[in-house]
Amino acid sequence: MMRKSALVVRPKSGQAGQNWRTRPKAPDARQTNAEVRERMCDYVTEPRWRITPQMGFSAAFLRIAVIGLTAVFFSAGITSVYAYASGEAVWVRKFDGPAGRADYGVDIAMDASKNVYVAGGIDDYGVDGDFGLIKYKPNGRRVWFRRYSAAGRDHPESPVAVGIDGKGAVYVAGSVEIEDNDDFQIIKYSPSGAVKWMRRYGAPGKSEDAVTAMAVSSQGDVYVAGVSDRFQGRQFDYLTVKYNAAGEKKWVRRYDGPAHREDWANDLAIDKKGNAYITGYSVGTGASSQYLTIKYDRRGRLKWRRRVGDSGANTAKAIAVTGGGNIFVTGTSYSSDGAHNLTVKYGPKGGRQWTRRYAGSEPGNYSGDGIALGRDGSVYVTGESLNFSTGRTDIAAIKYDAQGRQVWVQVYGGQADLDYEFSSAGSDRNGNLYIAGMFEGFDRKADIFAVKYSGDGVPLWDRDYAGRGNVEDRVNSLAVRSDGFAYITGSTYSKGNENIVTIKYAP
Repeated sequence: MMRKSALVVRPKSGQAGQNWRTRPKAPDARQTNAEVRERMCDYVTEPRWRITPQMGFSAAFLRIAVIGLTAVFFSAGITSVYAYASGEAVWVRKFDGPAGRADYGVDIAMDASKNVYVAGGIDDYGVDGDFGLIKYKPNGRRVWFRRYSAAGRDHPESPVAVGIDGKGAVYVAGSVEIEDNDDFQIIKYSPSGAVKWMRRYGAPGKSEDAVTAMAVSSQGDVYVAGVSDRFQGRQFDYLTVKYNAAGEKKWVRRYDGPAHREDWANDLAIDKKGNAYITGYSVGTGASSQYLTIKYDRRGRLKWRRRVGDSGANTAKAIAVTGGGNIFVTGTSYSSDGAHNLTVKYGPKGGRQWTRRYAGSEPGNYSGDGIALGRDGSVYVTGESLNFSTGRTDIAAIKYDAQGRQVWVQVYGGQADLDYEFSSAGSDRNGNLYIAGMFEGFDRKADIFAVKYSGDGVPLWDRDYAGRGNVEDRVNSLAVRSDGFAYITGSTYSKGNENIVTIKYAP
C-alpha cells in the first residue's frame, strides 16, 4: 500500500550552538492525563483553568457553563484564561475501522469552525485498504466517519491528502487500483459528510497514475498532482489535473522531460490567484537528476519551468508560496561526500533569487524534507541530519530570512541511543515553527514527538506520544491553526491492531 512519502541559535558572533533536548525519561504526566481522559470517554476532556483577573475591577461577573467539560462562556473582568499548559495534549483520539485491522492517518486539515478532518487508510479485511475520512469537533468528539471503496474488495485505495474550501466542503485525494492500473481518485464531501461528487482520472492507455499531493482553493477549485507511467517502464511524467467546485475537469497537464526518463512530482502549492506550482525531480540524459519546478496559471497555461541542482542526484521534496507570489523549494542534493539540504527561492516570474545549501557542522547527510513560512518573508526548512561519526539521525531546522541569510539552525535530538525521523512541519500566524516525527531506540519501536520553536529559535516545548505497550507509533501529517493549536495524525497499536491516532496540542 502506498503511503504518503510519502535550535541551535546561531549568534551574530558566530559562536557555535548546541543540541537542545528536554525530553524527560519518565512518562510525561500531562500526556498520561490525556490518555486517562481518553479512556474515560471518547469525547470528554478535562480542562484545568487558570484565571487572571483584570487589575482594579470590582464586582466582576463570571459565568461558566460547562457542556461535556469543554464549552466555557465568560462575561466581563477576564484578561487571560488558560485551559491547558503550553504544549499539553488537549485530546488524543484513536480510531479503529470497521474490520478492526490496520488503519492509519495520512493527512489532517481544519475548517474555519475549527473542526478537524483526518484522511487515512482503512484496512478492509486484509485487502490493501479503503479511503477513510473522520470529522472531529474542536473538543475531539467524533462527528462522523466515511469510507470509500471501489467496486469489489480487490481494488485497493491509497489516500494521500485532505483539503477544505471556503464553504467547509472537504476533499480527499489518492489513488485507486482498477484492473492492475492506478488512477487518480478525488471525492468531495459536504460538511455533514454527504458525498457531493467523485471523480477518477486515468491517463489514456494502460498507465499507472498515482497522486502525490493536492491543494484546494477557497472557491473550491481542486488541484491534484502526481505521476503517470505511460509505458509501465519507470518512465514517469508529472501529471496535474484541475477540477472546479462542481467537479468539472478544467484541464490536465503532463510534463515529460527532454530525456524522456523519470520525472517525479512530489509536492504542490497554489496561490491566491489560482496559479499552481509543482515541484519534484527530473532525470536527465546521465545518471543525475535536478529539481524541476513548474508554474501553471489558473487556466492551465504553462508560465515557466525551472531546473536547479548540483552535478549528482537532486530531489525536491516540498514547496511553499507566499502571499506575494514568491516560491520556496527545498529538498536534498546528493554528491560523493554525502547529501546536503538545498533550498531555492524564486520570484513570481520564475527568477531565481537565491540558492542555499546546508551541510551541517559535522560530516554527514542532511536532507530537506519539509518547509513552512515564517513572518516577514522568512522560511523554515526542516529535515534529517545523519552524523557519520555517531551513526545517529537527528532533526535539523533552519531559518532563512527573505534575502536568504541564515538566521539560526536548531538540531533536535542528540541522544546517543535514539534515531529521529522527520514527518511534517508547520507554522502559525506569529511565526512559531512546529515539527512532528518519530524517534526509535535499539528495539526499533518508534514513538511520536512534536516540538515547537519561537520565530527567534527559542525552544518552547516538546512532547512524546507512546501507545500502550511496546508497539510502534508513527506520525504522517501535522497541521497548525493560526492561533497555534497543532494537530498530528498517524498510527498506533491498540489491542493488537493498528489504529488511526490523532492528537491536539495546546499552543
